[in-house]
Amino acid sequence: MIRHLLVTMLLASTFGIAQNPIQNPVQNPVQNPGSIVTPLRLDAALTPLGQRADIDWSRGVLRAVGAGRVVGGDSAARRELLATGAARADALRLLALLVNNVPVSGQREVGDYAISVDAFVQGARIGPGRRVRLADGTEVVWVEATLPLFGSRQALAALVLPLHRETGRSLSSSLTSAGAGAGYSGLIVEVRGVGLEPSLAPRIVTPERDLVYSIRNLPSRGGNGLGLVAYYGSPQHAAARVGTNPLVVVVTPTTTDGPVDDLVVGPDDARRILAADATNNFLSRGRVAVVWRP
Repeated sequence: MIRHLLVTMLLASTFGIAQNPIQNPVQNPVQNPGSIVTPLRLDAALTPLGQRADIDWSRGVLRAVGAGRVVGGDSAARRELLATGAARADALRLLALLVNNVPVSGQREVGDYAISVDAFVQGARIGPGRRVRLADGTEVVWVEATLPLFGSRQALAALVLPLHRETGRSLSSSLTSAGAGAGYSGLIVEVRGVGLEPSLAPRIVTPERDLVYSIRNLPSRGGNGLGLVAYYGSPQHAAARVGTNPLVVVVTPTTTDGPVDDLVVGPDDARRILAADATNNFLSRGRVAVVWRP
């Protein structure tokens, strides 16, 4: 935790990170209809060139846009080359800040785990430079850097989730109803209200905090990089993950004690989920989606 705080403080001096860096999620119909995105909160006064970063919880992508100012001197090609190099470095530094602050579970973030964020960020995919003129006339080059959040063995989930330990008590499978779950292709948890807190390792729990679904369900404790859930703005967009005939349960964000990213279901829905999984085995395949209806 101390290492994480030092890294965050160092990067904060460069980017002006807020005390609570990950903003509330927003639906993002412009870049990707139906996607759920949480932007990284940055001080606009210290990021005047359009720098930004966000987590796309639907596509499973970490994204940062760095900027480099095009300044006078040398040739035009040389000026653009230098600006592009500065933007690339800017994007990678901002991406490292984003990675450190990705929520994992409860109050824990990626920076609380013993992984090499710097080494992970060096594997980022770097896009081409894009030259733009800002409203004040400043010419800059923007460069986008991306990393996979989940979906492959090279994703952040594959590094972090095997290190995460879940200490809760699992709900007994003996409470399920035999044969009640035939035909379901996956699970959609529909969240209604404004309290959604996306994370890498959310839990589906009963009001007594018995575990219905957690990191324990995934093979290799998530080391395959699949991730526990993806978050979407509509059931239609969730179909790619959960199939065409998912079981749907509805939850309302709770203000009771427990991690803010817990998805609390009633006892009847908990039994329905476990009964359906006993027949179709979708939990261990990560065929779980959270659909947010604010």
